[in-house]
Amino acid sequence: MSKQKNVTPSLWLGSQSPRRQMLLEALGLKFRTVVSHADEADIFGGSVEETVKENARRKAQALLPALATGDVLITADTLVAQGEKILSKPADREEALSHLRAFSGKTHRVLTGLGLVSKGKAARMSCTETLVTFRTLSESEIAAYVDTGEPYDKAGGYGIQGVACLFVQSVQGSFSNVMGLPTETLLRELQAYTGVSPFAWLAK
Repeated sequence: MSKQKNVTPSLWLGSQSPRRQMLLEALGLKFRTVVSHADEADIFGGSVEETVKENARRKAQALLPALATGDVLITADTLVAQGEKILSKPADREEALSHLRAFSGKTHRVLTGLGLVSKGKAARMSCTETLVTFRTLSESEIAAYVDTGEPYDKAGGYGIQGVACLFVQSVQGSFSNVMGLPTETLLRELQAYTGVSPFAWLAK
């Protein structure tokens, strides 16, 4: 009797973030994208850590019915915090300026909740934290950066992969986490959740 060939589960990314898609593509993983419109929590469980995990869980639960049996869905939620104060995507110029002034010469936290879910299995949730320290910024360079328009669609009001890297003095932890997806954590969690090597998802 011939052995049944093992089939690698289909991998889905539950996010419309171009940065998360880019990070998965850079890993060489074969995946498809679907967008969740789940309501996100402002604060959950009294901490930023619990909030990002809860938001990742909500996104996963909203998309779970659309998955085929055996498919694996990745969801993520990233927040930037000064202590326990969340600095979200700036709504306008003044808020973008305020965020960068708050980071100037200080260390802030970037946290991403990561969710893995598949039909018939309990979801697996984790949180990755990175500490980012900015050098002291001048008012003129803060204003110049805000005028690029880059801050407005990014948690915390900056993109570390763009010209804002000029502001960074040090990064302690996962760099990709600051972009919205801790790839090191993802690969470890994916293998632990599925029992399948991440190499199996490499695009041929």
